[in-house]
Order: sequence, then structure tokens, then C-alpha cells
Amino acid sequence: MNWAKFIKSRSIIAVAAAKRITLTPFVRNRGPGPWLGRLAEEDLAATPPELWDTAEPSSRCLACGMCDGLGEPGAPPLSHAILGPARRPEDAHLAAEIPDRLRARATEIARICPARLGVEEIATLIEGNARMLSAVRGES
Repeated sequence: MNWAKFIKSRSIIAVAAAKRITLTPFVRNRGPGPWLGRLAEEDLAATPPELWDTAEPSSRCLACGMCDGLGEPGAPPLSHAILGPARRPEDAHLAAEIPDRLRARATEIARICPARLGVEEIATLIEGNARMLSAVRGES
């Protein structure tokens, strides 16, 4: 055991605990209010209930960028397709080609992904989300 690291880590924890105990009576805990307020302002559609089963394998992405080397030349990086699909009703049409693009590279992504990302689950989530967003917007 490295005693210097052990002592340093324990002292950092002790200082953080002392700071928390000292400041708690004077600083109000705002809770999740500000964060939930920002989410409400974004006008996000709800996740379709049947897609919650695919959420766990599709949420493992570490944003490492290893899959970006597998994309087509001139196309947006695959990590953008995984991490940033459309979430607002007016952007639903932007996610239309993403599931097919991910499925085309699914085996290659699975081979190199350090997080063992569920690419098929991501494609399913994006399709369901795009359907939900289109329904919210009133498209067919």
C-alpha cells in the first residue's frame, strides 16, 4: 500500500466532509429544481414506454470516439449519431437515416467498442423516439 496516497485521499475526504458540515446550515440545497426546469424548457418528448427495455445497453457509451474511424468519408462521425440524435419534435426528421447508418456498422462497432455498446438497441431507440417526436408534431 502506498501510504502517501492513502493519507492524501483520506485528507481530501476529511476536508470535503468538514466543508459540507460547515456550509450546510448556510447554503440552501436547491435540489433537482433548476435541472428539471432546464429539461422542461427543452420541450423534449417522453421516451415511449416500450423502449425502456433497450435503455440500459444503449446508455453505455463512453464517448471515446473509437467508432468515429468507422464512418463514411464526409459523413458526420458515428459518435454524433450515437450521442446526439434528435430529441425535439421539430427535429424528428433529422434522425431518419441514423438507425440505418448505425445498423450498417453495428458489427464493426461491436468489435471495437470498449463499453460493449448495444448498437441495435440504440437504433431501435432512435426509431421509436423519431416516431414519438413525429406524433407529437402531428406528422404521419
